[in-house]
Amino acid sequence: MRTKGSFSASDVISTIVEADIYQGEVALQHQSGEKVYLGFDEDAVVGEGVCLSEDTPVIVIDDYRSLNKITAICASGLTATGSYQGA
Repeated sequence: MRTKGSFSASDVISTIVEADIYQGEVALQHQSGEKVYLGFDEDAVVGEGVCLSEDTPVIVIDDYRSLNKITAICASGLTATGSYQGA
């Protein structure tokens, strides 16, 4: 099953991709705005874990984390947008 779509992140934790035990890979792309911090099967935390930004705009997750729910958050008062695709 392939999933794809867009996401927006703010200072409120949002789910980018729901957990899917059949998903072997997820690609996430930062498109605009501030840094986005990611959480894998847990809440995302500002300043911790994997970060998407203009400096690191794309990440491909092809290990066990691709099966988990992926959440995102930005620092207080900031926003960002991006897209995702799973396989």
